[in-house]
Amino acid sequence: TTTEFNGLKLLDGTFTTQQFQVGANANQTISVDVDGIRINSIGAYVDQKSDVTWNYNNSAGDSVATSGTNLAVSDQQDSYVGVKGTASNGTNITINGKAVVSSADYAVSADAFTPLDSNFGSSDNPRGAESAYALARAINASGISGVTASAYTEKTFNAVSSNFASFTAADDDTASYTLRINGQQVFTKTFDSTNTSVSIDDIVNAINGYKDSTGVTAVKDNSGNLKLVASDGRDIIIEEKVVYADGSGGANAGVLQTAFAKFTETEAANATSYSSFAIRGKITLQSSKSISITAGADILGFDSSGSVTLNATGSLESVDISTVTGANAAILAVDAALDTINSSRAKLGAIQSRFESTISNLSATSENLSAARSRIRDADFAAETAELTRVQILQQAGIAMLAQANAVPQTVLALLQ
Repeated sequence: TTTEFNGLKLLDGTFTTQQFQVGANANQTISVDVDGIRINSIGAYVDQKSDVTWNYNNSAGDSVATSGTNLAVSDQQDSYVGVKGTASNGTNITINGKAVVSSADYAVSADAFTPLDSNFGSSDNPRGAESAYALARAINASGISGVTASAYTEKTFNAVSSNFASFTAADDDTASYTLRINGQQVFTKTFDSTNTSVSIDDIVNAINGYKDSTGVTAVKDNSGNLKLVASDGRDIIIEEKVVYADGSGGANAGVLQTAFAKFTETEAANATSYSSFAIRGKITLQSSKSISITAGADILGFDSSGSVTLNATGSLESVDISTVTGANAAILAVDAALDTINSSRAKLGAIQSRFESTISNLSATSENLSAARSRIRDADFAAETAELTRVQILQQAGIAMLAQANAVPQTVLALLQ
């Protein structure tokens, strides 16, 4: 607030477009701008998650496929927030003027990122290439200056009467239930009139028993609901199959309700395939400067129009480290502030080099002009001294010759005498 140069504040952001005359002619100037570095003017950053909601089931095959015909679409989860993904994956995304490389190169074939069910992809178009995991890695590999991407997948499913699943038996009917997560069978159970439910705790333990192979962790949240998390942003593919068996009472309307879907006996009595849907992750883009997504914003789940600008906001003045979220934001703000200061120092260093070069050039010019002026207006002492010596030698030689000439007649007169 107090640092000044020639009465002008240097560091508060008001020292802009200042010009210094550095040449002999008009408009030979150097312009100087010094960014403000007060805490309320540095530390702005981008930390933006994708925020567009997509439908799970899309008849156009947009981003999530549903296999099997035994589960009513209306009984499924209806939406998710995250990346959309397309067959062209990362190659249709442009961030800050730079095209993102193909995300297919960052989805490992035949692992949890590419589900076993053919409805979710093929060898030519693996669904794993469209996951938040693959897209984030592709963005980071594209060399977009100052921009980093991370991915995270999570979804909370409401409990069914405080349980994961609840079976309403009809007479002595049974329902055989199988659950797969990312192609891995994690749970199976046969329901009947005496086994009518599965607790949230039991399904959490079952899913977490295979988390190393699926990449998916299950937790029971504070409201008693089931939350699935893939911390690296991979897709979470949920596949369920229910096979009903009629008891002695004949065909009846048994119902199995899970946290994911509802299976009535009339819909699932002859199920031969899994009813499936996918949860896609969110992309988070971070930068100390604004991010311009001129193509593919809809693929990343930021804006359905396909183009969006994410502006840097905040400052060091608003830093609050009393929470984990605030502490993480503080790190981003400090990193952004350091980038601003480093940029300002680099800019001032470049300007200083220009001034030093100008000073050196002007000094050489001044020296040359002084030498020229001296030759024009002042005596050349070396040349004049040499000339004076030459003249004095000639003068002394002439006097000697005259003296010698005057002495000859005197010599002749002396001989005559």
